[in-house]
Amino acid sequence: MQNLTLSVLLGEQTLYNLYNQSLTSKNPYPLNEYLQDVFKAVWKPLNHPDARQNTYRRGIERLYLSQIDRLINAPAEAKNAKAASIQQVSDVRLFALQHLDMIEAFAKQALAKEPASSINHLHYQEIVKEIERIKDPKKIVLEPEELKDSKPDLLFILIMGLLSMLTPAGYRYVPPAFCEDC
Repeated sequence: MQNLTLSVLLGEQTLYNLYNQSLTSKNPYPLNEYLQDVFKAVWKPLNHPDARQNTYRRGIERLYLSQIDRLINAPAEAKNAKAASIQQVSDVRLFALQHLDMIEAFAKQALAKEPASSINHLHYQEIVKEIERIKDPKKIVLEPEELKDSKPDLLFILIMGLLSMLTPAGYRYVPPAFCEDC
């Protein structure tokens, strides 16, 4: 149910129509204000005493981000469809990119407030990673956290070499950072 609601509220056609009406209306509802209002309704601190409410909110936030992703990176099946043509001629994608910055700022702020061992901390970490992917969908980041400060062994180097050869065309492989003087 919430997916359907977010699909309508953040649907490309809805945003496109709202944007066009804001350009011609005497009392416009600017698209950036609309997006801020929807944002305020969804993105709230995950501090409800009932854990089920927090679980529900995390799910809604992931669905919300998924809808923003669809606005920015049209799905493959929509590349030749009407949705793609709206995306190409309207500013909706630009507003979605701008809105993504607001979501990222919120997630980073919330991440800093959460204890490192909490599920909410992990949730916001994943949100920030997903935002990075949305902004640069062709970038593949393979950087396990536990390997950041360790030196690579031969097997790991071989595996990373194979991964770079198997990376799909059009994508770029970004190797993990091991140490400053390597």
